[in-house]
Amino acid sequence: MNLLLLEDSDFLAADRVILRDRRLVHLHEVHRADEGDRLRVGLIGGLMGEGRILRLTPDEAELQVAFDQPPPAKLPVTLLLALPRPKMLKRTLQTVATL
Repeated sequence: MNLLLLEDSDFLAADRVILRDRRLVHLHEVHRADEGDRLRVGLIGGLMGEGRILRLTPDEAELQVAFDQPPPAKLPVTLLLALPRPKMLKRTLQTVATL
């Protein structure tokens, strides 16, 4: 799931957000987004929904957002990991993050 995560500090109003950080780079490089495009968004610790790009410049993006879906339930998984060597720990954490 490619979900644009939003924080409380991103909001200008209840339904408007401004992005100026790494997420803006992600919009340009990964999504190749343009004005009018719709993206899946999620509020950290809150609901998920949809965002529409109102304005997109190299410096910032303004989105209109609406949240109407609960986040998916947490998976009932417990990871037990002995302390491996640093090189293997790095690979293991990358694999765990993709799960």
